[in-house]
Amino acid sequence: MPANPDAAAVLDALDEPAFLLDRGGVVRHANPAAAQFLRRPLATLNGQPLAALVASPADRLAPFLDLCARSSQSMVGGLVVTDQEGRSLSCPARGCRIALAGGAFTLLRLQVGEAKRFRALTDKTISLNAELTENKRIRRDLKLALEEKEVLLREVNHRVKNNLQMLQGVLSLTERATADERSREAVRSVRLRVEAMGLVQRLLYQKDDVSGIDGAAFIRLLVDNCVSAFGRSDIAVTTTCEPVEVRSDTAFLLGLAANELITNALKYAFTDRPAGALAVDLTPHGQRAGVIRLVVADDGVGMAADAPPGTGLALVRHLVRRPGGSFSVESSRGTRCIVEFPI
Repeated sequence: MPANPDAAAVLDALDEPAFLLDRGGVVRHANPAAAQFLRRPLATLNGQPLAALVASPADRLAPFLDLCARSSQSMVGGLVVTDQEGRSLSCPARGCRIALAGGAFTLLRLQVGEAKRFRALTDKTISLNAELTENKRIRRDLKLALEEKEVLLREVNHRVKNNLQMLQGVLSLTERATADERSREAVRSVRLRVEAMGLVQRLLYQKDDVSGIDGAAFIRLLVDNCVSAFGRSDIAVTTTCEPVEVRSDTAFLLGLAANELITNALKYAFTDRPAGALAVDLTPHGQRAGVIRLVVADDGVGMAADAPPGTGLALVRHLVRRPGGSFSVESSRGTRCIVEFPI
């Protein structure tokens, strides 16, 4: 015990580990907080060299204690101690010389709370770094998987495109070799449907993003293809298309529906007429978000009210029903077909 019991009482009142050391670094008084932190009985601490109680190397501990013993100003250093979980803890320490009735002593205080907060911050930083590293790995793996998927998808699109071109060639040869007009007309209808799907594939294959196509460019190509197939240079065709992106799955349905309506008009609207006008419009629906409107209108002979629905119109009704679209026909001074598709 130090010569001054009052000094011991002050140390015992502290909530941080504290020691009174003599000039040789021997503990003359340790407070209860020190005993609790070091997990040793309080009675076993007094009389022990501090070097036997901490994990700091002697060549680092001795100079620090000597510095504290020679100054009445608080000296800042650090000790390596073992916490209650058995882990080594680099702990800030403050020491200074104090004069008591029994002589000069060194008062040494361990700032354990600050050290534990720093350790908690360090552990959290390490944990966050590990989490960031794992997230980077996951993102890298996802990027590679996405790139592989895009490569495979482009390969599939390329093969489908080639197969469609081969099928178009076979149908074109069959059409030219067929003598019967009705049979040749049937083959041509199938060829134009296949070519409509082929146009979608070609537009998809030209882009890096295969999720959708430019609807306006698609409809213009489709109109030119159909007019060329029927050789009706006497028909004045106008195409009005506003910029609109169409999903790839919707584009196939839109292409087939547009092909049927345009070919129907070219085949039947201008029977026994030397000239006529055909208008094809594709616009976003102004009053319904996420919907496009396709209008195919002609100034031809019109459609009788009691006319039985043909295969083409029946196919259009079936196509627009699948994505929740609508189809209507107006026949007054020609025929006006309106298709609406969600995009």
